[in-house]
Amino acid sequence: MRRHARERPEAVALRFLADGEDVVTEWSYRQLIQRVSSISRRLAEAGARGERVILLYDSGPEYIAAFMGVLQAGGIAVPTYPPMGQRPLSRLIGIIQDAAPRFVLSTARTRDTQARRVAELSGHGALEWVASDELPTRESYEDVPVVQDQPLAMLQYTSGSTGSPKGVMVTHANLLSNCETIARWLGPSEGRRGGMWLPLFHDMGLLGGVMQPLYSGFPLLFMDPMYFIQRPVRWLRAISKHRLTLSGAPNFAYELCATQIPDDELQGLDLSCWSEAFCGAEPVRSETMQRFAARFAPYGFRAEALSPCYGLAEATLLVAGKPAGTRLRTFVSPRQEDGGEASPEAPRELVSSGRVVHAHRVRIIDPDTLAECPPGKVGEVWVHGPSVAMGYWGREEESRQTFQATLPDGPAGYLRTGDLGLLHEGELFISGRRKNVIIIAGRNHHAEDVEQTAEAAHAQVRKGGVAAFPVTAGNEERLVLLVELKPDGRRTEAEVAAVREGIIQAVVAAHGVRPHDIFFGSVGAISRTTSGKLQRQTTRQAYLGGVLPALKVAP
Repeated sequence: MRRHARERPEAVALRFLADGEDVVTEWSYRQLIQRVSSISRRLAEAGARGERVILLYDSGPEYIAAFMGVLQAGGIAVPTYPPMGQRPLSRLIGIIQDAAPRFVLSTARTRDTQARRVAELSGHGALEWVASDELPTRESYEDVPVVQDQPLAMLQYTSGSTGSPKGVMVTHANLLSNCETIARWLGPSEGRRGGMWLPLFHDMGLLGGVMQPLYSGFPLLFMDPMYFIQRPVRWLRAISKHRLTLSGAPNFAYELCATQIPDDELQGLDLSCWSEAFCGAEPVRSETMQRFAARFAPYGFRAEALSPCYGLAEATLLVAGKPAGTRLRTFVSPRQEDGGEASPEAPRELVSSGRVVHAHRVRIIDPDTLAECPPGKVGEVWVHGPSVAMGYWGREEESRQTFQATLPDGPAGYLRTGDLGLLHEGELFISGRRKNVIIIAGRNHHAEDVEQTAEAAHAQVRKGGVAAFPVTAGNEERLVLLVELKPDGRRTEAEVAAVREGIIQAVVAAHGVRPHDIFFGSVGAISRTTSGKLQRQTTRQAYLGGVLPALKVAP
């Protein structure tokens, strides 16, 4: 960033659509580095080196300046977002209790409205709040030092686990490695113009959407995610109007655009500039890619621009990607394996995530025998390379098991991703997950957390009587809950309906997702091991096969 500011200080670094459409805030590299240095100087004077610093901002340029300011001061950035209702507040409190930060960086408004409540609920009354919008902008920045001896850059908290969030320890070396890896994957950056609406606290939004343009030196246009959710066409209009060449999102966003935007909103749209359309953060579906390409071909979009990719926070971000401009490849798996069990939905057309990126290695391992799988056979995806993070903050044993996996014929330090996939003709295809994570609209929801919420939603739910799992409906992943109630032979349909409504309200409030279906089963409907451990995949298969025993109720 300093080099960009010295060599071309007035070149545009960031453009922010403040209203999602027309109002543009623009920062040059000079303006950005001045804000970064102002924040860095304040943090350095307060002794932030080596300390965790919570970032509590809505999307905007100040969030980016704050993140880079923490890194420059030698602090450890902890990206998150201001509380808006009970769900985000509980997640923020969980992060604060886990990370034990000393500082919170935010705006004056957020500090004044949230500081007391956050201190009371988290039990961390000694938090030092710094309002970056109250700091004067420094005209000079060369006199502000860059701390070089702090290896840990950030804690990237994995999304969805509201009960026990896990902070991935990402080092400066990890960040630089992933930036260089993505730069090699994308190729020369001359003429590239990026665009994004992804959340800045999310790894794909912050590291891929923001860090990469700053590293490679091409301009970024971005907006708050809520403007896309309100009207998905805003994303496409921004690409068309500002002639963006690089932009992307999870699969659900492409599906929304392909199926939910009325034709009359597309008048005047020109997507011929969009040459790099990446797709990641959740399973990429062949039908969605085909539907999107067909819908927007009349508006100049080219199918070869679609670029599915695979990555995860534990590997900083990118692991594999399809180069833009190449043909989309698929693979029909005759038996998709999910947690070691054949799925009743097979066969399924898997989409290639492309080839493994520079300096990294992927191996497909049988999770039970730890033998390497031959090409075309599904196993767990193991990753080795310089972008693999240090581990989870404060979780030594879990870090060792996840980040330090070993094979007899390979180096130590493989990351066990928990994802299932296969290699075919040198390309990676992701087929499912072993870990109990449900991905909806690009966000991770841990099954255990959702089950706990549903169980506590109503007194009639049996203890341990909820199983949460995903199903595919309408080409998207949806949440299904199997619920067992306490024995009561006189329970009426109205009483069951009241329980259903209570569960829906609790899950929506706590996780921001509405269940696609709540199936009330008889006692024993949930499959379990002999030791009583819940078997979600077996239960899911019984649900899909229509063989679950239903709860009997009185009229």
